[in-house]
Amino acid sequence: MEPQGIQVDIYRGEDEPGWILEVIDEENASTVRDAPFDTDREALDEAIKVIEQDDIKTFLEGESETMQ
Repeated sequence: MEPQGIQVDIYRGEDEPGWILEVIDEENASTVRDAPFDTDREALDEAIKVIEQDDIKTFLEGESETMQ
């Protein structure tokens, strides 16, 4: 099995309050969290939680999508 990786981006939107969580897989497919987070740490904690609970494959589907 080949190693798999993701890129986790946490940033502020131009016209949105809070922090946006975006995860990009090796095929450049993007998954964006629906609602912004109050802090950048909360966004990172959510990404880690999803990876630990649901596996990294949650972000490796190959299609852009939105997390709830």
